[in-house]
Amino acid sequence: MIAAGGCDTTQSRTDQPGQLRVVMQIDTNPVSVAPFNAAVSDDILILEEVKMFVEEFELEGENFELEIENFVVDLPLNETPFVLFDQQIPGAKLEELELEIDKPDDDVNLQDPDFRDENGSYSIIVKGTFNGNPFVFRSQKEFEFEFEWEPPISISEDEGATVVVAIDLSKWFLQEDGTNLDPRDESHASKINSNIKKSFRTVINWH
Repeated sequence: MIAAGGCDTTQSRTDQPGQLRVVMQIDTNPVSVAPFNAAVSDDILILEEVKMFVEEFELEGENFELEIENFVVDLPLNETPFVLFDQQIPGAKLEELELEIDKPDDDVNLQDPDFRDENGSYSIIVKGTFNGNPFVFRSQKEFEFEFEWEPPISISEDEGATVVVAIDLSKWFLQEDGTNLDPRDESHASKINSNIKKSFRTVINWH
């Protein structure tokens, strides 16, 4: 499990209905995000498509619960958010977000054929090029995240919020020294999966 930290959760002024938006997107923090083709070595890694199968997404707290199951996130490779929820809700205090990215169960009807083939099922699919050669990285690992806010995030008529699940793709295929991991090399899969697990955080944007 990964616990969130460092979020600004200033309390809102009333308990009236307010706008709540929940999105997933690339982490745009300039401190942590580098261009996808930047590396210390001469290797050039370019990401062209990133998809994940979300088995469960749950956001809950006082007077509110959002639960979505078994859906594919085709993550935009720019600052565009992938919107999960966007509407007014009664005054609520958000306390916890849980996210499970996993291989789809056999009984799940998938519209995207990339998540199953003759070798099994996959939780994350990444397509791109490495030194000009196309690759497809497939992860079979289960990723579980739990983010908690103390004090809770209060949504009101005066102060709505966007809950962002921010994902730092720039580190997925990097070694600690800044050199690229070849996604075609199966011996790199464990390190890549470890990088993926460390790349998720939450950001609260007030509006």
